[in-house]
This record gives sequence, C-alpha cells and structure tokens, in this order.
Amino acid sequence: MPSFTIWMTNKCNLACNYCYEKNNVDRIADEKVMDIETMVAFIKGKADRYKEKDILISFHGGEPLLEYNRIKEYVERLEQIFRDRRLFFF
Repeated sequence: MPSFTIWMTNKCNLACNYCYEKNNVDRIADEKVMDIETMVAFIKGKADRYKEKDILISFHGGEPLLEYNRIKEYVERLEQIFRDRRLFFF
C-alpha cells in the first residue's frame, strides 16, 4: 500500500514531556508552505505507480491540527482525485 506523510507544521501549542524535538525546532518561525495542488500532484504521481486500491496518508508535524483547515483541504482534494481508491487518513 502506498503511504505518504505530509508535514503540516513545526508549530506547537504544548510543551509535552515526551516530545522528541524539545528545543531542536523553532516553533514560532514562519514556515514555507507548499501549495496543496503541488503536493496533491506529487502524491497522485507516486500513487499511480502502484496497483493497490488503498492509499495511506498521515498528517504529521509539531501539532498538525493547528493547520486543521489545510488538512480539510487536503482530504477534500485527495478524495476528489482518488474516487476509485480507498484513502486512509491519520
């Protein structure tokens, strides 16, 4: 099954004890954001090389849900593109 991880942000709104990044990342710096169409085209190009019906897509980052609206856009766009395949998001 093709699997993709989309790094949403380095930003974080917590100070978790178990964080493996700790002070290694500037959590408030401005970030360059790849536009959604570029990322979706990349995923489509790679996923089309596989015959499997299932595609796994995970959203990762400092705290990915800080970018909830972008995640919604990704999900909506990917569901349009891959109507004939099963998408699993986490």
